[in-house]
Amino acid sequence: MVPAPFIVLLDANVLFPFSLRDTLLRAAAAGFYQVRWSSQILDEMARNLVSTGTMPEEKAQRLRAIMEREFPEAEVTDYEHLIAAMKNHEKDRHVAAAEPPTQAARSARARWAELRARYIRRAARTGAQIPTLPTR
Repeated sequence: MVPAPFIVLLDANVLFPFSLRDTLLRAAAAGFYQVRWSSQILDEMARNLVSTGTMPEEKAQRLRAIMEREFPEAEVTDYEHLIAAMKNHEKDRHVAAAEPPTQAARSARARWAELRARYIRRAARTGAQIPTLPTR
């Protein structure tokens, strides 16, 4: 199979919710895009799944192992030296540094405040009821 032209780095916050993680990984497995992540991103995903009580430590580690087994090409390495040069929010610099250096690269990160603002603007324009979205 010819690899998909799009390379997408999945951040921990899109790997955290089950349904979103499942959808994104199924799409990657079907060849819609090439998935990428870093060890640091997977650490954050597992840590958050455990700290929120979503799943126990052993299940989070098993999930990570399955993801790494099913997508062996996904791990981005050799990006750490770029972290210091990133100008975005300090907590997100490792993600920006790990993004593949290609014009086809995209980063999947949930921006709840932006999403909420977009829905509010659309509702104001159309007179629709404003949906309830998490504010994080």
